[in-house]
Amino acid sequence: MLKKNENVTDRSFENSIEITEVLLAHKCTYRPGEVNTAYKNGRNFSGLVCPLQGTAIYRPKSGETFTLTAGEIAYLPERSGYTVESAEKGFTHYTVNFLIAADDQSTSSCFRLLFGDVPIKIGADNFDSFRNIFTKAVSAFGTNVPGSTLLVKAQILELIQMFFHQTLRSKSTQGEYEALVRAKEYIEEHYCEQIRASTLSKLCSMSETSLRRKFREYIGQPPLDYQTGFRIRRARELLLERRYNVTEVAMQVGFDDVNYFSRLFKKRVGVSPQKYEKMY
Repeated sequence: MLKKNENVTDRSFENSIEITEVLLAHKCTYRPGEVNTAYKNGRNFSGLVCPLQGTAIYRPKSGETFTLTAGEIAYLPERSGYTVESAEKGFTHYTVNFLIAADDQSTSSCFRLLFGDVPIKIGADNFDSFRNIFTKAVSAFGTNVPGSTLLVKAQILELIQMFFHQTLRSKSTQGEYEALVRAKEYIEEHYCEQIRASTLSKLCSMSETSLRRKFREYIGQPPLDYQTGFRIRRARELLLERRYNVTEVAMQVGFDDVNYFSRLFKKRVGVSPQKYEKMY
């Protein structure tokens, strides 16, 4: 399910998704040869699966049949439909099911996969880390300990971040991936400065056209739009600290013209900096 965030429309993938409800986090075992057809017409919620023992065969409505075994992780979008069959030795796994919402402005490849209709699996380089987080989520789910729901949501977000971070790496060459990371980190370190496309291009050893295309594909925005969004996010943080007035905040995030900053802030956030400061 997609949910438009009315206040902020310029956030990148990693900070614009929200787990709205955790439906299930448990350890489950399928008997040898058992077939589950409950999701053949679609799931209506998203899920992550961490195999512990044995193998399962997934037959999606969209996409190719695949097997899932220990060392691999599967993400099952809420729109995906499939049947799953346990192999001859059975299939024991962790499952977390949840509802997820996100800013619907992103065009990044991660968003398209996150809200697509095709199950995805990865061979997890850091499978032990995945398994440990699944274990914690399953242990915390359904307890009456204060804050347990927030804890499970945070753990699911961490699993999603890890999953799609590795997915991004697998869909690009090592050189391309490292170049995109360098460009993103450079923007975040120099966000107050005027950054030229040619600077990023040289930094990444790519043409300006290739850099803009690949950055937009994976991050969801062109590089300079990402810089603007990063400036606005930093401005929001400074406004909420209540240590600086609007003019000082504008200057600190790289805007010489406070009127332009205020217009851009309102366009991006939905309210003026002055009103935003009073809202919280």
